[in-house]
This record gives sequence, C-alpha cells and structure tokens, in this order.
Amino acid sequence: MNSRTFQPLGIIIFSLVVALCASPGVHAANDDALLNTLPGDCMFCVRVNNFNESLGKLDSYLAGASPIPVSLAMMANMQLGAAIGDPMLTGIDQGGNFAAFALFPETEGAEPLIGILVPVTDYKKFIETNPNCKPAENGLTLLTAPNSMQGDFLLARASEKYALAGPPTEKAAILAVQKALTAESKLAKRLSADQTKAAATAPVWAYVNLAKLYDKYNKDALAMLAITYEEMAKAGGGMEEMMGFQFKMLAAAFKEFAGEADSATIALTPEPTILSVDVALQAKDGTDLSKMLVADKSTDGYTLSRYLDNNDAVNGLMKMNRPLMQKFYGKMFDIMEAATNESSSKEQTAKMKSLTQKMIAAMGDEVSISYSYASSTPPFKMQEVIEIKDSAAMKALMAEGMDYANTLYKDMGIPVELKYEQSVSTYKDATIDVISISMGKSDDPNNVMRKELEKIYGDDFKYYMAQTNDKFFITMGPDSEKTLKSLIDQPALVSAPSGDIKIAMDALQNTPYTPYDDFVCSVNVIKLIKGMGEMMRTMGVHADMGPGFNMFSSLESIEPKSCLVMGGTVSDGGASLRVAVPKQHLIEVVAMAMQIQQKAMKVQQEMMQNQQPDMTPQMQNSGSSQSPTPIREVPRNPLLSWVGKPAPDMKMTDLYGKTHRISRLKGKKVILDFWATWCPPCKKAIPDLIELAGNGNSNLVILGLSNEATDILTPFAKEAKINYPIIAYNDKNVSAPYNKVTAIPTLFLIDSEGIIQDVLTGYHEPEELRSRLKEIK
Repeated sequence: MNSRTFQPLGIIIFSLVVALCASPGVHAANDDALLNTLPGDCMFCVRVNNFNESLGKLDSYLAGASPIPVSLAMMANMQLGAAIGDPMLTGIDQGGNFAAFALFPETEGAEPLIGILVPVTDYKKFIETNPNCKPAENGLTLLTAPNSMQGDFLLARASEKYALAGPPTEKAAILAVQKALTAESKLAKRLSADQTKAAATAPVWAYVNLAKLYDKYNKDALAMLAITYEEMAKAGGGMEEMMGFQFKMLAAAFKEFAGEADSATIALTPEPTILSVDVALQAKDGTDLSKMLVADKSTDGYTLSRYLDNNDAVNGLMKMNRPLMQKFYGKMFDIMEAATNESSSKEQTAKMKSLTQKMIAAMGDEVSISYSYASSTPPFKMQEVIEIKDSAAMKALMAEGMDYANTLYKDMGIPVELKYEQSVSTYKDATIDVISISMGKSDDPNNVMRKELEKIYGDDFKYYMAQTNDKFFITMGPDSEKTLKSLIDQPALVSAPSGDIKIAMDALQNTPYTPYDDFVCSVNVIKLIKGMGEMMRTMGVHADMGPGFNMFSSLESIEPKSCLVMGGTVSDGGASLRVAVPKQHLIEVVAMAMQIQQKAMKVQQEMMQNQQPDMTPQMQNSGSSQSPTPIREVPRNPLLSWVGKPAPDMKMTDLYGKTHRISRLKGKKVILDFWATWCPPCKKAIPDLIELAGNGNSNLVILGLSNEATDILTPFAKEAKINYPIIAYNDKNVSAPYNKVTAIPTLFLIDSEGIIQDVLTGYHEPEELRSRLKEIK
C-alpha cells in the first residue's frame, strides 16, 4: 500500500522520526520474531510491544491527568474488534507486538510502501474461522466486517504469527510488501545488541534508517531548502544577504552531519508516575561524526548547581566534553568558511576557529545556565557560570575575539555590532566587563526584520561578565549587574542540588539507566508560560484587544511542584537523550491549559455580549411589523435537562472503604461534587464544602467524586483536611448523567426526595451555594 493510504500514520511517524536518536554499533544476532520478519532496509519501523499491557501502562500514567477520562486500551480494542467484526478479538494475539513500517520505493518518484503487521495466534486458523474473511485473488483474504468504521481490509500472510493488513484498493502494494518480507536480509541483523534489547522490551519503540533516507532523499531536501530561501528573498525585508549566508551554512551542515548519520531509535516507557522518551542517534562507523561523538570521562558528577536560579523556567548543568566541542566547532567554522565568498571573511573565520579552540582549552570541566522570559527589554534573562582553568588566557581571548567577530558579522551582512568595555567596575577583587550588542539602524522602510529586532532588543542590550581564578560569570536581562554580584557571592563549597534541577536528577537516577553524563536539564513549563505572558505584555502583544484580554492573568494560582526532565550523553559514536515527563507536571500543565481555555472563553463571551446591539425603546415602539433580530444566547448546559428528574442510583466506595448509594440518601439534601486535585476552581471550592459539611447539618450529605487514582486522592484529602467522603470513580462504571460531565467542578444538587434540582458548573461563591441549597427541600 502506498503512503497516501496511511497519510495520518505517515505524518505521525515522520514527526517522530525527525527527532529520533541509537546506541553503540555492536551487532548481534537475535531471535525476536518481529525483527526477523521485517526487511533489513526498512525506511522506518514503529512497534507496540505487549499491546494490551503497554496501553494499560499508558492508561495508568494518564489516570487523573487527562481532563476527559479515557482508556486507550479499551478504545484500541474496540476499534480492533470493529475492524475484524469480533469484539472478543478471537485469533488476535492481544499480548503480541503490533508494528507499522515503510519500505523504500524501488523506482524513482514512487512513494514508500507502508505495511501494518497484526499479531495473530495462527494466521491460517484466523482467516478460516473468522466469518468475515473471504478468499481473494493471489492468495489474499478480504476482511469485510459489518459496521466497521475503518472499512474493509485485505490480509496477506506475513508469517504464521503475523497478518499483513491494508486497504483493498492497494492489492499490488500489499503483494509487493509481502514479497519484501521474504527477503533474506532482516532488520534483526542490522541492529546492535542494545537496539535489539530496547526493541523487544520498550512498550513503544521506533527505528529509522537515516543512512538510506539521506542517500534517497538528500537532493530533494536541499532543493526544498533552496526554494524556501528563494521565497523568503522575494518577500524582501532587507536581510537577504544575511539569510543567503545562513541558508548556505544550513545546507552545508545538513550534508556534513546528516550524511554521516546511520540510524536512529526512540523508545517510550510509561510508568505510573513518569513517562520517559529515550532518543538515540548512531553515526556511521569511521566518519567524522562518529569520531566527534566520544565520551570525556575526565570528571564525574556535577558541582555547580548552587549557581542555578530555581525561579527561572530552564536550569541546566553541562560537562565540558572537550573532544566533542573542539571537533564540533572546528567543523562549524570550516562550514562557515566555505559558505562565505569574501576573502577577508575567510581570514577572519580561520582566526575565530583558532581562537575558539584556545578558549575551549582554557575552560574548566562544567557549565551551569539558567534562563527565563522576563518583563523587560530584551524580554528574557540568563545567567551562566563556566569553570575555567586559565583565567588570564580567557580574558585575553575575549578581547581578541570581539574584533574578529565584528569584522566577520560585517562581511556576512549581519546587522550587529559588539562593543567590549573592560573593567567598568570591580567587586570583591573580580573585574566586571560589559559587552554591548547593538542592532544596526536601517533607513530602509521595508526592512521588517530589523525593525522587529529593534522592537525586541531595543537600541542595544548588555552582557555583564566577571572572572575569578576559576569561574567565568555571565548575566543578561533585568538587574544583570546585581545578579552577577550575587553569583560571585555564592560560597565556594559545593552544595546539594535543590529545586527543579534536583527533581530532574532524581527522575533520571530512578530510571533504568542514567543517560546524563554530559548534561542534565529541567524545564518548568508553568514558569515558562508565565514568563511568556510577562514578555507578551511588555511587547504589547494583544494590546489592541483591550486590557481585558490577558489569558495568562489567572496562572498565578498555579504553583508548580515538578518539571520536565532532560538528560543526555555521547559515547562510542552515538548520542543519547532522555526526556521524562513526571505525572505531577503533566497534571499541572493540564490545569494551566484549562485555566487559559476558561479565560479565553470568558473573554470571547464578553466580546460577543459587547457586540450585541441594544434593543432601544425606539426599536421596541417603532410599530414595524418586522421582528427584531433575537439576541444570541449562550448555549445551555446540557446537564440541566436532568433538573426535575430522579437522580439515577449509583453505588460508590469512598477512600476508607465505606459504601454509599444515592438511593439510600433520601430524606437528605445531597451535593455530588465532580472535581480533581489538579483543578484550581475545584480546589478553591473545597474550603466552602468543608465548611458546609462541618456546620452540623445532618440533613446535608456531600460526596466528592474524582476519576483520579486513590494514591493521588488519599494524601490530598488528608492534607486539605476534607471532612466529607471522597470517591475515586471510573467513567465506565457510572451511568448518565454522571458520565456526561465534561467540565469541572460540576455539582449536582439533589433534594430530599432524590430529585435533581440544579447542576452547577464552575466555581460558585459560598453565599450563592448556600442560597441555592435553602431553596430546595
């Protein structure tokens, strides 16, 4: 089947592939059935191991985080059952390994062939016993399931344990893929021992053949890059010279690095409290890239965490891998030299290359960096600390580098000028220097890019720098000089990591392996978005929509307790990266997204109301026979259709094992509060409900229902001192209207006769809630 047939799948896989990254290249034989089925020259392969178990793990991770409870395992099995016309999935190996893969086209201009492998207990028995299977031409089988939303499928035998599936319109492609599966070369022989192990054990695993992808499509990629440059140059903006140089650099870097990559893999591992994504890149043996990706084991552990600012969104620690840095920057300067046509630029580039190599040699073993957006010009802040071995050499090299850089920028058409002011002040025996970076003015009214740069950076912006015997300090942003002095004031003794960077280190240490020999980084998405809001306000973004339009104004109530985690290392011609998302941070990000959504909906609603015409007395008494246009009403909450109806019974067990039934609560007023621990409006309402429950009113019962796991709810309820029953429920086990709740908090108010009297969505002031309770009997 061709790639158009599975376009959505192709897009998903391609987006994964772009970021993929693989382990050391020691190849070994293996007996993995799936790897021994797939051809050795696959373009890519994505597999889900132990299908139901892996989806169950993902469900466990998402439980309590997703605003709309959904079971991926249940959905997948329902879709699969509908596709084969058998909800019991008879003949499907539900504990097997599913796979999607692509093969390179044999002819120029043709599209890749896509294959889907479905694990079966016995292929021959499956097609003979499934009543929806009918024989087709060339030994294929037509699977026609009634009411299948996926349509019909053609099946071919891939092996005794695998069915090759595709649409009936792609018979020739299916036969071509089936034939390719019989090739002697198998993917199992191409993978290293580490890759093979990950392929068999990771819940979700993907592989891409970068070497053959480059050979097949590098000309197309370079042509697309050239077209992109031409289109941008046509648009003008006064930066054509600079863009031309940058595109030359990009094209040269693509040929240099992408052409030396061999393969890439990605492994996704969900656990109850964290989701890990391991990405790896493997270079071709003997290439410059493989020689560049080598480990530097001169130091162990990190010592500069005390210089990080936990108030910032991004905090990172990096080892100075000198072999990697010297070879990488050497290669980049070679590419830069080849991209320029000016002899003076080539000379300056060569000097900068030599200077950079000397600076790397003068550096120490570690770097710390903190970064965040800010309400200032420029709209961000940064602080960096670099260990140095030769302070005098570093200072001399900095001064020399400014002259080279200015000449180089000028020759390349880059509108930047650097000004280096040495010894502007001293602090505790450290001299403070300043680098001012100014954006060149332009008289060209069409120079849009330069005007935007001036808007962001102002007339210039400054780096403040200071050196001690063993440290080089750099700061930028608001209060740079004050921040610089606070870094110098830090005690020399190494302190234990704290804040976000400690969360990152702990998360990486608690995973199967620790891939952060070269760097570890924390990214706090909540702090990042809050900072972005500050930056947008400073730059006047959305100012034309009025002061009420500030979607970030409600985020102050979210205090993050976790962060995104990153760590990586290079060794043996490969690079590895781990990105981990703790469940706590996912819950925080979802809460933030819901707050922003609610804010945007409120602003939109206010704008609609302001745009509605008033029905003036003249209109009402004009005597016209034409009826006025009715004012558009806000959609009614569909749950309100249950008002006046008996509340359906529901059996519930609270966190302490006590059973509650709605049918047994007649004679009392009942509040069913659907809520979540990550929901700010829900948490705001809890003290009000605690007060209502604690007023000694024996005629009122409050039940809090959340679809989160008990291990999340129990400590939260204890910490919040909740004095009413909390129930962990599952949408699958409740009936309407309770399973129709789509926004939280949602409160069902039920009277003493068991009739639903109101459904309240969102936070309501305690006075309003008490008043409403008094109105019902």
